[in-house]
Amino acid sequence: MKPGELLLYVLPAKEQTFVLAITAKSADLRVAPITSSTLQQQVDTLRRQLDPTLWKNSLEPFDRALAHAMFEELFEPLKDRITKSSTIYAVTAGPLQSLPLGVLVVEPPKGGIAGNSVPDALRSTDWLARSHAIVTLPSFASLQLLRALDKTRAASNPFLGIGAADSDAARLTRRHLPSARRELAALSTLLGSDVS
Repeated sequence: MKPGELLLYVLPAKEQTFVLAITAKSADLRVAPITSSTLQQQVDTLRRQLDPTLWKNSLEPFDRALAHAMFEELFEPLKDRITKSSTIYAVTAGPLQSLPLGVLVVEPPKGGIAGNSVPDALRSTDWLARSHAIVTLPSFASLQLLRALDKTRAASNPFLGIGAADSDAARLTRRHLPSARRELAALSTLLGSDVS
């Protein structure tokens, strides 16, 4: 792992849930006292609230207290590691595969139950996605594969700008934008690409 990155592996089991947190300098295994069936019920509740096809009204409340309780049950002992990271790579199993971790709430939500449908209260909620880039991976090995591809797939030309016609024929068939050539050249120079 690179500095600022955290790999979370969450494995629900019949009687508890295992949470493995790996950073560049440490690895911690935690056993959360939440069963797979309880986790399934919680995920189902939040998923219903996220799916507009299941709403009875134009806006259904989202249970921020439940989303916070799930965060606490699963990740509270690892909160220090989470808050020190900027990117979370998440490998989940079971019920959590169908819930984006970004909807979990890090701090207790303000506004109570009434705040669950108040736009200002929702905006001020400390969603995990607000403070972290969250990448969901199918397995540990996929991160290693992505890193290997990242090293081998650098773009040979980091910028391709199209919009300034060179020929008279092209100028006749398209509306000419007088500053397009200058703007494309400036972008190309800024991004370290050759102007051609």
